[in-house]
Amino acid sequence: MNILFTQVDIVKIHHKMRSISLFSVIIIAFGLAFSKHISLFMYPLGAILFYVYLPILYATSRINVLHHKKEQEVLHIKFYAMELGVWLACTCFLAFVLSHLFSDLVSHELKHLYHFTYFLIFIGLAGAILCELDANKLHLLSKKVDYRLQGRFLSFEVFFIIFLFFSMNH
Repeated sequence: MNILFTQVDIVKIHHKMRSISLFSVIIIAFGLAFSKHISLFMYPLGAILFYVYLPILYATSRINVLHHKKEQEVLHIKFYAMELGVWLACTCFLAFVLSHLFSDLVSHELKHLYHFTYFLIFIGLAGAILCELDANKLHLLSKKVDYRLQGRFLSFEVFFIIFLFFSMNH
C-alpha cells in the first residue's frame, strides 16, 4: 500500500477541498440572502394579514354565534370562543412582529410615540364601544360591517399595547 502522495495527488485534493468549501460558502450565502428576502416579505404580508384578515376573523366569531349552540357571553356580548381564541392568538403574533419592526424603525422617536400611543388606545376603545352600540341599538351599519370595524379597532388595541411594551423597554 502506497501511503505517500505525489505532488499531483496533493494538488487534486487541494482543488477538491477548495471547490467544496467554495460551493458550501455559495450555498450558505444564497441561503442567508433567501432568508433575508423572506423576512422582507414577512412584514408587508403580516401587515396585510393584520389589517384585512383579522377583522374578518373577529367578525366571523361574532356572527357565527347564530350557527353555534355553545356561544359564550361576557358583558352581554355573545361570541364563539374557539374562533375568538384563534383571532386573539393571530392578533398577538402579528402585533408582536409588526410592533417589533415599528419600534426598530422609529427608535429615535419612541418617547414621543409612547405618549401618543395612549391617545390611540383611548380612540380605539371608543371606536370599539361605538361599533358595539351600533350593532346592538343604533343599526347605522350592518352587523357584519360593525363587527369588522370592531375587530379592526380591537386588533389595533392589541398592537398598541404590545408597541407600548416595546417602546418602554427599547
